[in-house]
Amino acid sequence: MRLGLGLWALVLVLCTWYCCSLNFVLGTLFLSFVLHVLLSLPTFFLCWIWYWARVQRYYADHTSFQAARFRSTVSGGGVFALWFGNALLFLLSLGLGWSWIIVRNMRYYTSCLSMVGALELELRLF
Repeated sequence: MRLGLGLWALVLVLCTWYCCSLNFVLGTLFLSFVLHVLLSLPTFFLCWIWYWARVQRYYADHTSFQAARFRSTVSGGGVFALWFGNALLFLLSLGLGWSWIIVRNMRYYTSCLSMVGALELELRLF
């Protein structure tokens, strides 16, 4: 995530330098460009949430144990609600709610995970 934000910052700096090197006046065109770049960051974040949900479903759907396979029902809306709640919890508790955030994440992802198929376990005592 930090690499993505760093990359956006680099693009912003390079485009700013390019615009200034062409002797653009700090008028409406430049300010419009900066506004569009700044608005693209929240859009990228929203797209990232749905991508993250898809990655979680992919990992679960391609994991198996013996004849049993895992299925995930993680959705983008659920992840958005989880992350939004986690951000509020983190900000309102001044970071002291970090352990609750971890618990919330684990509860959500495990509640969306199920095992499909027969699992044959054999108990051997020595």
